[in-house]
Amino acid sequence: MIDWHNYGFTIMAVNNVSRRLISIARWYELTLGRYGDHHLTVSEAMRQDLMRIVPSLRARANHVYVLYDRATNKFQAALSIQEKFELLSRVNLTKIIGYCEKNSELAIPIYLKNRPVLMLSSTSYTPDEDFMVLVNALDLYDKDPSTRQYIQVVVTGRGPLREFYD
Repeated sequence: MIDWHNYGFTIMAVNNVSRRLISIARWYELTLGRYGDHHLTVSEAMRQDLMRIVPSLRARANHVYVLYDRATNKFQAALSIQEKFELLSRVNLTKIIGYCEKNSELAIPIYLKNRPVLMLSSTSYTPDEDFMVLVNALDLYDKDPSTRQYIQVVVTGRGPLREFYD
């Protein structure tokens, strides 16, 4: 069973590995990868792309499964206002986004009335990850007159399409 979370050769390309080594890695990964009995991908787009670049998998499409990549419950737990403030303080975002401030009398963080929504996202900026879905959603949100809340988006990651999205 092969977990196709990413293509190793595309990660190598992002990290400026020599073209010759990338070519060898691509051949190795795609040639040997076709011999897996079952294949896991993290999205339907990745599944389709895998079957496109490894043609022998098309005939065995029922052996290529999508298991969506989701955070564990540990990462989905809601943070208290104190924990949010401490996290934003460590990365110096409290003043930039105006998310919360300390109440001088009680010395605890408080929410600002018109605070923005803080959205954090990571991406590998690769063609198999359609980041335009988020960009288009933000554009629709911005054009809707009933939405009045400001959204601060912080995106982490690097990859071949980063300059396009910047």
